[in-house]
Formats: sequence, structure tokens, C-alpha cells
Amino acid sequence: MKDSFIATINENNDIVINNKAAEGVYLDKYKGKECLVEIRDNPKTRSLLQNNYYRGVVIPTIIAWQLEYEGIEYTNDEIHYYILKNIVKPETTVRAVMNEQIIIVKSKTTSQMSTKEFNVFKESLQLYFGERGIEIPDPIKL
Repeated sequence: MKDSFIATINENNDIVINNKAAEGVYLDKYKGKECLVEIRDNPKTRSLLQNNYYRGVVIPTIIAWQLEYEGIEYTNDEIHYYILKNIVKPETTVRAVMNEQIIIVKSKTTSQMSTKEFNVFKESLQLYFGERGIEIPDPIKL
């Protein structure tokens, strides 16, 4: 059985579970059992503010510009996938599977980015679209 939870190591090297209400849920079933404990950094994933900025400012700004200057209306998903293809740049490989050629796409989505990765991504967005005449405003606060 595998469970995971977020904890902090305090100044006394004690493990402090961040969600005290879940402590019993996580640990009670292991009482009296030998367990393997794995410790690793927990990278902060993209914040709700970053998501709201991306979905509520970046994508609508691009859609509005395209409609106004090119006369073409794109959907949120179309712009999102365009961004993934051209800015995130997924790794693709072609492989023969059961006598057919398939394309395998490996990509980190914006929701899998850490807060720091998202900030780098935001700067790449602004540069990429700025070179195309589309100004992506800075967020108020990320």
C-alpha cells in the first residue's frame, strides 16, 4: 500500500504533517508495521492565481487579438494547444507499434509546472507573442 502526504521537517528534525486532520487517516493503518519512508522536496505546482492569469488573461488576450487583427476566432483549447506546441515544445517520437507508425508525445502541461517553471513560461509567452505583435500584460500578482 502507498500513501503520500505533505509534511515539513522542523528545526528539531521532527516530521510535522501539514494536514493534522488527515494524520490519523494516513498513519493509523500502519501502526505496528515496519514502513519505508521516502523524503523528497515537494515542488509547488502552478498556483491558482497563475492558472487564473493564464486562462483568464493570456488566452483571452490572444483570442481577442486574433479576432480583431486576423478576423479569426479561436477557442481556448485551440490557443492552449498552440501554446503547448510552440512554447512548451513537447518531445515527440515516432515508433512502430503492432505494424503501425504512432507518434508519442511527451509534454509537461501548464498544470504540471512548478510556480517557478510557470514564471519562466510566462516570460516565454510574453516574448513569443510580443514578437508577433500581441502584448501579453504582466499579471497583477502571481
